[in-house]
Amino acid sequence: MLLFGCHAARPSPGEEALSTPEKCPADSRIASQARAGLQELPSADVESVEESAGLVSSSKEANDSDDAADEAPSTAPRDGKAKPEGKAVDADWLAQRPASECPFGGRDRPIALPPRGTKLGVTRLEPVPLADGMDNDAPAVAATGEGLVVVAFVSRASDDTETVIVRDLESPLAEPREPRPASSGARAWNPVLAAGQDGAVWLSWCGREEADAPGDHERAVYLRRVWPEPMSDIVLVSKGSNRHCDPAMDVAPDGRVHLVWEAGDRIAWRAYSAGGEPLTAAELISEGPFDRRPAVLANEGVVHVAWDRLDPTVEPGALDPRYDVLMRSRQEPETPNGDSPWGAIVEVDARGSIQAAPALARAPDNSGVLVAYHSSCRHPLTKWWRIRLVEEDGTVRELGLFDAAGGRTPEGEQQGAEFPALVAGSDGRLAIVTRPSQGAYLHIVDSDGVRPPLDLTRHGWGARGARARATMAGDGTLLMVRRARHEAVLERFTFEQPGSGPPPFAPIGAVPDEELPFNAAWRQAAGKTRPVDPDVLGPDSPNRRIALGDVHMHSALSDGTGPADEVYARARVRGMDFAVLTDHDYIVGSRMFPSKHAEIAWVTDWFDKLDGFATLHGFEWTTPPIPRGAGHRNVYYRGDPMMPQPGSRDGYPDTASLNRVLGSQRALSAAHHTAWTGTDWENLDPSVQRHVEIVSVHGAFERKAMDDAPISPRGDHEDGLIVHGLSRGHVFGFLGGSDSHGLLWHHGLGRRKDPWDQGLTGVVVHELSRAAIWDAMHARLTYATSGAPMLLQVSVSGVVMGKEGRIGGSPHSQRERLRVEGPPIVRWSYATTTTPRYLMVIRDGEPVHREELEEGSGSGFWRDESDLSVRHVYYVRLVQGEGEAGVDVAWSSPVFVEMRSQ
Repeated sequence: MLLFGCHAARPSPGEEALSTPEKCPADSRIASQARAGLQELPSADVESVEESAGLVSSSKEANDSDDAADEAPSTAPRDGKAKPEGKAVDADWLAQRPASECPFGGRDRPIALPPRGTKLGVTRLEPVPLADGMDNDAPAVAATGEGLVVVAFVSRASDDTETVIVRDLESPLAEPREPRPASSGARAWNPVLAAGQDGAVWLSWCGREEADAPGDHERAVYLRRVWPEPMSDIVLVSKGSNRHCDPAMDVAPDGRVHLVWEAGDRIAWRAYSAGGEPLTAAELISEGPFDRRPAVLANEGVVHVAWDRLDPTVEPGALDPRYDVLMRSRQEPETPNGDSPWGAIVEVDARGSIQAAPALARAPDNSGVLVAYHSSCRHPLTKWWRIRLVEEDGTVRELGLFDAAGGRTPEGEQQGAEFPALVAGSDGRLAIVTRPSQGAYLHIVDSDGVRPPLDLTRHGWGARGARARATMAGDGTLLMVRRARHEAVLERFTFEQPGSGPPPFAPIGAVPDEELPFNAAWRQAAGKTRPVDPDVLGPDSPNRRIALGDVHMHSALSDGTGPADEVYARARVRGMDFAVLTDHDYIVGSRMFPSKHAEIAWVTDWFDKLDGFATLHGFEWTTPPIPRGAGHRNVYYRGDPMMPQPGSRDGYPDTASLNRVLGSQRALSAAHHTAWTGTDWENLDPSVQRHVEIVSVHGAFERKAMDDAPISPRGDHEDGLIVHGLSRGHVFGFLGGSDSHGLLWHHGLGRRKDPWDQGLTGVVVHELSRAAIWDAMHARLTYATSGAPMLLQVSVSGVVMGKEGRIGGSPHSQRERLRVEGPPIVRWSYATTTTPRYLMVIRDGEPVHREELEEGSGSGFWRDESDLSVRHVYYVRLVQGEGEAGVDVAWSSPVFVEMRSQ
């Protein structure tokens, strides 16, 4: 057997494991391709093809960059200096990897496959846009045995109505015919298509008749035959007070249509006849507690359903949550009543990390069912596809190849390969279509090995659809649909020669896995009560505690990685008390559809119900940088979110309009990365914008130089730094959020490999609930850290962090102000998670007192004996650790005091 990259021998019958080399020779890729009869590509072909590898011309990119703030960010470091050689490959991390595994980079890097291009025996035809513009998403595809191709996608109208549109092609290489609407109602999402052997093509989707109402997660699943024409009537498959959505569908050889979908947090199934009549009632076939992303395969006489399940019992401290891939099968009955029990649930992959988003296909040699899914098992923090074979007796075997050994570029925008779509050809060739963090890959596997990924997108930052879908036409043309940078497209691929046969499958354990390391700081902090110091925060503090969470994260629903639930699951397993998913309303050619907002709202509410964990609804309002726009704001709701969200392209294009609508809601906003995209301080409304995010993966935005704490800000909008906002007299607190998009080193710009270890917010609450966290944020009872779960509490003469007060004089009548006596006394209480260094008091933007620290926790005070007679702003900066990646900083929210005589 030949592997692309590392080499291993095909196991003999009964052999327990594949032999693996101790090292990978430098010329392994050249040797691999030579043995496979493939011509070695010149280096220019291996690198990204900037213009020819995507659908968008440079002029269109330039036009789009005027509309978005996060377009193609520079890969230069924040300080403008050259990146140290090898920074993206962490030596300590690589040391944990098995010796048999090749280090990533170079050898198996993705190979650009431009339109009308041929690489590694695969020819890509010119992609066909399914509709013009970014308001088209979630495409699906099916092909009949007669050569007809049907595509479907969701189109969003200016009034936020979503409609499933269907187009068909006479043959795989023809042009799409006129579009036809196929759904009714205000909402439609995640369409799927399936073709029967009788030539019928079925469409299923989820939606609702009326627009979304806040807190109402109701969705229904629908079914309709869309070919041959005319379309059949719409059939209601399932509806309930909870969310019924994300269907998957397959048609059995006898014409029965099998549907599975998410019914709340369980998986449901129902069967229909070839004429569209229901054969069974809707039936729950999974046990929970959180089952999602079903797939279905209807073979002759048996139906297989796979899904992934979150395990919420994992102890805090792990890097990644645990998702398992499960499968269940049902023998098709011969009797008309449809009675047939489902078999036992089979664990396809359940090993303690992320195994999720399964896709099913028949094994080419009829040896069982192939299950493709993404996994973080062999490469923590990112995900790559895997394939397992489930045989008829339930035995599970894994692909006997290093399917996850390469293809990742840790410094670039495109990392990992998730949400696989699986197509198995009759010649044994497997085609896997995946979503890297910022694009699309095509992977080809057969008995000759795993080819390097074929890169289908132009490199550069940009939101793409969460998953692609694929099928094989009768003539062997591979068909794929996906959401590209600006539109939904149909891709077509042909092959120069047949596949060499099915790839080998080996016993479980043949491909070595590595243990996921634990985050020691979170393991130490998790489960602690984190009490409030009454000497600092007042006499009612024993009834309060400090909760820690990440208030700025992204998923694959906008421009990040992983599904929305994975973001919350990771925050929880890392020991956080709360979290907020803040996906963009619009980002680089992609607008958030109402159904995406609705999915995020449902997931957010589900995780908020878990013991010991809370969530807030939120999103990121996104405009171009200053001066073309107002930068970015995260929005946080006390209760249910607005539906639809007040997006920058949906009637709320500037800060004033956003402030007006948020002022009518119980909502807050916070500007972030303010030196990169800038912010319009002149429009700050303190009743709405109660905070600024001081730290994230983009750096610390306190000031240009932070003494000897090396966390510098990204960007050159110096007037966007915190010290400039405070010097203008604005009153706001501090938040910290990772702004994680799931990319190692944040494509070369982050100071740490772990994208989620970049920012936290501490809040002082009386209980761990959504309302209590929001109330604490509204009161500015917050502090921020650069990632470590440090504790920090600060007050100035009884005025607690985030508040306004007076020194001397009579009581003030304005809200949030206190009367205190004497000169300012700054008090603090702290706890670090590693070596403490110092604590510094900042007054009016300048350091005025430094306290060297020897203990990991403690308290203290400093009396400001200066001749003070005006308004002053105090906050405390706490520093721990050494080195650029090892330093962590915590900042208390400022205390605003006015000095008055008696």
